[in-house]
Amino acid sequence: METQRRLILITGFSGAGIRSAINCLADLGVHCIDHLPLHLVQPLLAMKTAPFIDKDIALGLHLYELEEISTFLQLLHELDSQLEVDLVFLTAEVDTLLARFEANRRRHPFAATNPNLTDAIQAEIKFLHPIQRVAKLVIETTNISPSELGRVLEQRYFSSSLQRTLFVSIKSFGFKHGMLKPADMIFDVRFLRNPFFTLKLRNQSGLDKEVRDFVLTDPKAIHFLQELERLHTWLLPQYYEEGKHFLRIGIGCTGGQHRSVCIAEELGFRLREKKLPNIRIDVSHRDRASL
Repeated sequence: METQRRLILITGFSGAGIRSAINCLADLGVHCIDHLPLHLVQPLLAMKTAPFIDKDIALGLHLYELEEISTFLQLLHELDSQLEVDLVFLTAEVDTLLARFEANRRRHPFAATNPNLTDAIQAEIKFLHPIQRVAKLVIETTNISPSELGRVLEQRYFSSSLQRTLFVSIKSFGFKHGMLKPADMIFDVRFLRNPFFTLKLRNQSGLDKEVRDFVLTDPKAIHFLQELERLHTWLLPQYYEEGKHFLRIGIGCTGGQHRSVCIAEELGFRLREKKLPNIRIDVSHRDRASL
């Protein structure tokens, strides 16, 4: 078995964010499995095929039976001698756990023997105390969002191979073909002069030089692009720091052939030239092919 791999075990109170933590680690490039039975942990680690031999692994473990406590502690002792193991335990205040279960209407795992939800939560806290005591990292999630939890995990497990990327999609579209969905931001460029009304440009697109020259020499387009560039040069790093992984920007004109295509291409070019750390820019055109 490889000894250089890191095994991250995520457990804790139900409702404290085990699934959110697993999702965050998956976004960082860690191979993640949630709800893996304890008796399958060793067979999984013994597998000789990728990704089980060449990537860090995170397992979301949910312990509900009394015998699982001693089994888990014994497993932890065995694993510590085989590879680097990090046990992360997630907690939250009782009132927070109570509010989360009432909000999502899920049945608490300890409800069978504790019909009252508060009693079920208290029972689980007492039950998992031996596991919490041996955890290398305890994260209190009462007052943090899933994205903030992701940043805590990212800071702990950061390496060049796990570096998170913000993927920015800039997509042109035509309003007459319907609103772009999904999108985080929409910019309407129908205020720019329209190449469609210049006969020799009508059957070209914003990818053609003549159309680009027509659009980009418009003083309003020049000013608009300067403002877009300034805005996104500041804004994209803020989204990255917040923990966002995807950002979808729509640039719309009437038909999605000329102005929006040109502006989307130019904005993408300018933002790539900025070489913003950990941010990848992609440009595409929803409606240009309908020409």
